[in-house]
Amino acid sequence: MCGILVAAEYAGKPVVSDWLYSACKDRGPDAFNQITAHYGACTVFAAGSVLSLRDPLVQQPLQFADGSWLLFNGELYQPDNVLHPHINDTLYLSERIVADGLLPALNAVTGEYAVVYYSAVDEALFFLRDRIGMRSLVYSLNEHSFVVASAGLAEPVEVAPYLLYKFDFATFTLSTASIFERPVLSKHIALSDIATAVQRMRNVLTTAVRRRVARIPDQPLAVLFSGGLDCTILARIVDLCLPPGHPIDLVNVAFDHPRTDKTADDAPDRHLGLQSWRALAQLSDRPIRFVAVNVPFSLVETHRQRVANLMKPLDSVMDLSIALAFYFAARADGATLLESGDSEQHTTEYRCTSKVFISGLGADELFAGYKRHRSIFQRRSTSIEQSYGALAEELELDFNRLHARNLGRDDRVTGSWARELRYPYLDRDVVEYTLSLSLQAKFNYETDEDKFLLRELARSFSLRFVADTPKRAIQFGARSAKMEKGQGKIKGTDALE
Repeated sequence: MCGILVAAEYAGKPVVSDWLYSACKDRGPDAFNQITAHYGACTVFAAGSVLSLRDPLVQQPLQFADGSWLLFNGELYQPDNVLHPHINDTLYLSERIVADGLLPALNAVTGEYAVVYYSAVDEALFFLRDRIGMRSLVYSLNEHSFVVASAGLAEPVEVAPYLLYKFDFATFTLSTASIFERPVLSKHIALSDIATAVQRMRNVLTTAVRRRVARIPDQPLAVLFSGGLDCTILARIVDLCLPPGHPIDLVNVAFDHPRTDKTADDAPDRHLGLQSWRALAQLSDRPIRFVAVNVPFSLVETHRQRVANLMKPLDSVMDLSIALAFYFAARADGATLLESGDSEQHTTEYRCTSKVFISGLGADELFAGYKRHRSIFQRRSTSIEQSYGALAEELELDFNRLHARNLGRDDRVTGSWARELRYPYLDRDVVEYTLSLSLQAKFNYETDEDKFLLRELARSFSLRFVADTPKRAIQFGARSAKMEKGQGKIKGTDALE
């Protein structure tokens, strides 16, 4: 993972605030580099920080012989015969850009990324995100100043994942071009062969997980772990993909809740997480560790404004409660560690050292996991066919706004602790297969089950109790919502004061 920061000023020197500067540096503690260049009447400051997962470490911006330069934040998942474990992604992409050009190079790779590329030939800055928008990239533009960065802007605009942005230094203007087609969801309703669908989902999801854990040599791996359906399935697959003996940290966050006088250990996600951890430990021979992150309210007060700044442009009460959960889960410091074995062993003041966290984000959007999806089928005035049609429209909307509603926010708050999120459910092959599935594989009206195929997959992994667990939003499961007395009637959609 890396931090990206580019600031341009017309007829002047770019002003980079301490906050913006640190927001970039915090994301990559292993290296930081900056350059200043002049393009016509513009002065440009470009900086990159690096979180190194493997050698060789490559400083950014990476400069080309012709005066071009590249900032790359991401992870590429190429076949083994193309991208070997010790080839650096930034170097690999730069070589493809030199050989083929920016867009052909990106069309030839799969992965999650944000890219900023200055082309000396075009005398312009190009920037974009992957097709789904799994890595944060935001920008701001006014009459004299332009900034594009991973995080830290006061009034940012999210970069849309299906567009290529071009900033022309000569005219100080920004333009866009559509480069990626939005995925199309199947409107077919009936599910004919559930056994085949479960096996196919198991195969594509296992491949997606294997891609995301294969190139993390000699480092622990963490899973963001509420104990719910999505993350427990991933934890089981991670267990099956990692080499024997490689430890897994299941990071479970919970908050003290002054409004209800409940402690973090009382949180629903803590109870469910422990139950799911014990079930996973019984299925495995490796060390699977439960990392209980308890967040006192005093710590929330200390970090609240930082989290609110990082999650911008989102500014709702609900977004803050979700962002707090991801932020403190990624911090994963001062935790209680429970280790599986003949007798559970406890270690206090544990700090998770994993640089990579596996996240279950995307499952609810792909498999109809939200309450509003279920509510569609509770409208008595519509037929089943009409309900499934409405569900298809809702799922398409949810998926197409993932970058703005979830992914950017989560990347910015977790990245501030130099943690990299990876999303197996948003793997290109998983998405392609899931979108091709019948709607009944997502919500089965006959059994009244949302995320039907995932629940069947959990049962195939001998995780039946997880398969029967209802969805609970992280802010309620971890109790990061409405923590203060007097907040009981606040709505999640309310803007922060």
